[in-house]
Order: sequence, then structure tokens, then C-alpha cells
Amino acid sequence: MHPASIQGAYVSLEDLLRLRLATRTTEREAIDARLGASGARLSRFRGRGIEFSEVRGYQPGDDVRSIDWKVTARRMTPHTKVYKEERERPELIILDQTASMFFGTGTRLKSVTGAETAALLAWQYLARGDRVGGIVFGQQGHTLVKPKRRLAAILHLLRAIVAANHALHARIAQPALPLAQTIEEAARLAPTGHGIHIISDFANQAIELKPALQRLAHHNQVRLVHIYDDFEATPPKGRFPLSRLGTRLMLDTTSDDARTRIRTSFDARVGALRALCQSTGCRFLNLPNQSSLLDGSRHAA
Repeated sequence: MHPASIQGAYVSLEDLLRLRLATRTTEREAIDARLGASGARLSRFRGRGIEFSEVRGYQPGDDVRSIDWKVTARRMTPHTKVYKEERERPELIILDQTASMFFGTGTRLKSVTGAETAALLAWQYLARGDRVGGIVFGQQGHTLVKPKRRLAAILHLLRAIVAANHALHARIAQPALPLAQTIEEAARLAPTGHGIHIISDFANQAIELKPALQRLAHHNQVRLVHIYDDFEATPPKGRFPLSRLGTRLMLDTTSDDARTRIRTSFDARVGALRALCQSTGCRFLNLPNQSSLLDGSRHAA
């Protein structure tokens, strides 16, 4: 795991603020590689900007198709054309901080990995001059931050992440609001031309998300970032204590059948999410809990 990654059961505002430093140098390229897209942008952006803005020096993550070869040849260094739409595209980050994310078997919980991912994206997009906002949804509802090109908007979003993260605990009994409801809210906030990342473990919700995602992805670029724990994908053999609603439980995976059931359930969830993305035109990223966008290896699909 990258040394800048956050560990533990909860995040702090200081943790999320420190991540800004990790997006200022070469890590920017690592995040792009992890997302599997140049500049974390999808080449099929509907309504890609045609209003020319300027020519500037090429930066890692720029679309190579926008290189101005005449200027490059004249100045002997790569230069690229910049379009207003590309420089100012609003980005919306939707983060799940509900009870199913309050799980992890390594050095941190899925909720922490999700919070880190959201913060890294926010800092990266702000540095590129995009308007950044988001929706943080937890057990009690959601907090909405309209996309703006201001540090104050990022701080508002980070504080909402910390508040929802710290509201999680092992005794949560009430069900969370459906993720589909939050996506419907995102469609009203981002009617067209937005880049949207939905960060969640998508716990058995693929079928119910389809109508809302179809509407959201019709005029926006949408990527689902699936956070999962290694235990869900490859359960080890043993007996493991768990806590739910204040009750101590024991998960027994000593039998082959028990481990097969867990793996089968995980594979079915991932398969359903991939099929959902294929049918709605969304992109998909599998992100293990003990990994980070800063690691740089590609897991996009």
C-alpha cells in the first residue's frame, strides 16, 4: 500500500487534507493509470469541448490527440491544445458511507478506502481547474456539495465525508437510504456534461440501480468504483469473530463449501456490476480495500 494511504477504522480531516500533497507530483500519473484513463477522463465525453482556449506545454495525463504538432516542432517541446470544456468540466463524487462499508479485515475498513478515494479525486480535479462537488450518503441521509472551483467547496466535501465516516459504528440497526435514491438526486444536480464517480461496495444493488444509472449516464460520464475487501473475494480458511448490532458472532470458513459460497456471492456481485456498466454505458473500477488509487496499477474495466 502507498505510504500516504490512510489506515485504521476512521478518517480525520487532517488525513484527507494531507492527501493533497500526494496529488501534486508524479502520483497524478499513478491515479490516471489506476483509473485506466488519460487524465481520469473518458475519451467518449459527450459534448467534448470544441471552443479553443490556449496552447500550453504538455502535462502528464493530457490527451495526446490534442498535441499541437506545429507548435511542438517550432518550440522543440511538446505542446497541447486546451479546450474550455475540458478545463472546466464539473466533477461530481458520490461516496457511500453506510453500514456495509464499515467492514475490513486488514489495516483499514472499506469506508476508509472510499473516503481516501473520494478525497484523492477531489484534490486532483481541483488542481486541474475543474469544478468539484459531491454527494456523501450515510445512514441518516446525504450531504450535497455543488460543484465549484473553490477550495471552500473541497473543504465542505471533506468535512461531510468525515462526519458520515465517524457516524458509522458496529451497532447500526436502521437500513440506509437506497443508493438509487442518491443517484436520482445526482441526476438533478448534474443534468449534463459532468464527470461522475460513484464510490461504494454496491452491496447487492446492481439490479435496482439500472434505471437511475441509465438516466445519469445518458448525458454524463459515469464510473463505478467498487470497493471490496480481500476476505470477500478470497476468504481464508479459519474461524473469525465478528460483531453485528452489539452481538459477537463467529464466521466459520474451515469448510470448502463455506468459502465457495462467499466467493460465489462476491463473483456474482462483480458480474452483475460489470453487466450493469455495460448496459448503461458506465465505466467500472475494482478497488481492493487494502489498495489505493496512489498505487498506480490498473484495475479498470
